[in-house]
Amino acid sequence: MRPTTVYISGPITDRPKDEYMAHFKAAEKKLLKMGYWVLNPAEVNRHMPAWFKHDDYMEVCKPELLMCDMICMLDGWEKSLGAIEEKAWADHYHIPAIAEGDLCEA
Repeated sequence: MRPTTVYISGPITDRPKDEYMAHFKAAEKKLLKMGYWVLNPAEVNRHMPAWFKHDDYMEVCKPELLMCDMICMLDGWEKSLGAIEEKAWADHYHIPAIAEGDLCEA
């Protein structure tokens, strides 16, 4: 039996790379400690071509999210168009959400 998989969603656009990478990595560590398998799109997407635009990343993110059992919404997601779109996909496909504030400390 595979572990529950969690997709991390949060603000990336217009944030310094080291800032959002650290934010996503901290959430990933907490989720792993809680026993989840984690799909961290900030980590996955850093391997995409430099010329990718926001819509290109979202085309990659949707199937990643749909492979998961849950979505973790990071603080500030409500101000991120990409995270809002990911939350809408999760709602549409009945993927439950957990808030960053509900994660155990790593």
